[in-house]
Amino acid sequence: MSNFQLGLKVIRRLCEEKSALHWHKAKLSDQLFNGDYEMAVFGWVHHHVTAYKALPAIETLLQKFPEFKDIPTPEPAKYYLDLLDNRYAYNLIDKANIASQTTLKENPKAVKKAKEILQEAVNRITQQEHRTRILDLGKEGPKMIMEEYHNVHEKKVAIDFGWPTLDNMCGGAVGGDVISFVGRPASGHFVVTLRINTASLDI
Repeated sequence: MSNFQLGLKVIRRLCEEKSALHWHKAKLSDQLFNGDYEMAVFGWVHHHVTAYKALPAIETLLQKFPEFKDIPTPEPAKYYLDLLDNRYAYNLIDKANIASQTTLKENPKAVKKAKEILQEAVNRITQQEHRTRILDLGKEGPKMIMEEYHNVHEKKVAIDFGWPTLDNMCGGAVGGDVISFVGRPASGHFVVTLRINTASLDI
């Protein structure tokens, strides 16, 4: 498998699996892709997901980038993602080795600088390996909460209230909703609060 095709295989397979959630969880970034073409494809797909909350269909991808028709992807996306991470680590180690050796050749006493070059590579590889388990709550939290609530990746099952006016206004209740019925003060009413259990709707 060529290094050129590896980034493209990841993108194609994720599009074939049609899960924007898998795309977000993979936390792909520019640094994982090599060359202008891989970068261009990644940038286009990333923009599509951001704009339309869905991965592009394979037909759309092939229309935009015809070269994808010659890139088979029989394995699951995780297989190609692991290989992509390995390529990233290999490239960093290779560059760090060359840079540290060059530093020592120029100045044999520059051991500290050479160590810093190697340590920086190790730090970046470690961060990349654990990226899916690291959550930047300030940046990612609000988006994750809203996507989960609105369930943009799946169609939610709604239940009607049986009151046409209310059903037309809100489209019924779905799992995770909290609904309160209240009345005017001193009108002899009582407050009813309902929480719609997701499991009860078989979502």
